[in-house]
Amino acid sequence: SWNPVTGCKHGCSYCYAAAMSKRYDWSFEPQIREDRLGLTETKLKDGKNNRVFTCSMGELFGPWVPDEWIQKVFASIEQNPEWTFLLLTKSPERLPTVQWPDNTWIGSTIDTQARVDPVALAFDELCMNNPGHIQFISCEPMLEKIVLPESLLKNLHWIIIGAKSEGANKTQPDTEWVESLFTQAREYNIPVWFKDNLIFRPQEVPFGEETNA
Repeated sequence: SWNPVTGCKHGCSYCYAAAMSKRYDWSFEPQIREDRLGLTETKLKDGKNNRVFTCSMGELFGPWVPDEWIQKVFASIEQNPEWTFLLLTKSPERLPTVQWPDNTWIGSTIDTQARVDPVALAFDELCMNNPGHIQFISCEPMLEKIVLPESLLKNLHWIIIGAKSEGANKTQPDTEWVESLFTQAREYNIPVWFKDNLIFRPQEVPFGEETNA
């Protein structure tokens, strides 16, 4: 992970970054860390995963973030094309307003059904303005059953599903919610990544081998 911008004002009750900041007495007020902008110059080792989760301790696209911060982060990303940067946001409406570097994956969190439509609209615009990028959603934590419209499913390359982690306690989503989302993904041939904190994980059945139980 790489955190050139930290802090967030969304105020999610389950935020691990806010909890960690409180535990270590760090400020969670949004800020840019100028001294970290060059840390991506670390050399990539042969055979190693080149993906970098960006701003895991903050929100890069919140309405409180100046355009200048995003531009500085993107400039550093463009200077390091050997790395692939994964960015995740709860402010999807801002995603189509920026010009994305080629070496980025664009993600948005969907923890409840209310977040679906804004993400669908943003990703549809993204496909028109920034074609060719990997787009994904993270349903971690999955707080209720989520139904995705075709307009979003057709634009997705990955779906992440996870539980709600609060320290050692892992609150699991209903198994039917997980099964339903997995089925939606399978209908559109979208790969699903089950997080380690998820106990129930539907098993893939090869096409043509389904049974009529």
